[in-house]
Amino acid sequence: MRPIAGVVFDLEGTIVDMEPAHHEAHIQAAKVIGVELTLEKCLDGKTVPHFIGGPDRAVAEDIAGLIPGVEVESPEWRDSVEMFLANDGRVYERLMKQRSFEPRPGFLKIFDWLRASAYPTSIGSSTPKDYAEILLNRSGLLEKFAWDHIVLGQKAKDGKAIPDVWVECAKRMNVGADQLLVFEDSPRGIMGAAQVGASCVGMPVYNKPSVIGKLYEAGATRVFQNWDEIDVDALIDNLNEEREKL
Repeated sequence: MRPIAGVVFDLEGTIVDMEPAHHEAHIQAAKVIGVELTLEKCLDGKTVPHFIGGPDRAVAEDIAGLIPGVEVESPEWRDSVEMFLANDGRVYERLMKQRSFEPRPGFLKIFDWLRASAYPTSIGSSTPKDYAEILLNRSGLLEKFAWDHIVLGQKAKDGKAIPDVWVECAKRMNVGADQLLVFEDSPRGIMGAAQVGASCVGMPVYNKPSVIGKLYEAGATRVFQNWDEIDVDALIDNLNEEREKL
């Protein structure tokens, strides 16, 4: 395999920790349709399989499937999915206005090293454009990334479950998709990146064995809890050595 030539970051969770807001919205919206959940239960990887990384509709369908006595695909189930999504969006929008948007500690140091070392960088995210613009502007990330190196979900068919987002990021950086190093916090994103031959690093928000295990299962070769743990120079060297053996 060719050496790493470009680096892509997921936005929500990976760079800016908005996952608690997402997850609080999911739990509150679940209560509206009659499902009582705790964060601990949702993070077990089984009760709500799409809880980490979404997409929101898949989360809604998982949770609606927990309503006692309601069959999946029934009219009541479909109505519950739509009710969940409407309430989830309202709660998340409210929580967004209350949260800070600074990048996770240590991220900017790694970004600056990559820039100084001439690695092209981009953001690949399934975050809707209106939310992404808020995060990018209020976190100061637009001062780091140009818009033509930011690929959002609606610009790539079907989002990050398939490789399109990562392929588009590689194209904009003028490198091969198999030459990417991708940092992601969700199994769904890791899986899509691994499909194109990218080296994948998990950056979970929650330090839970079930969460970390899902990232490895999806194709992550490394998992770090914090950006401060990473010596990115050594990481890229090690990954390139592993690539040479494949």
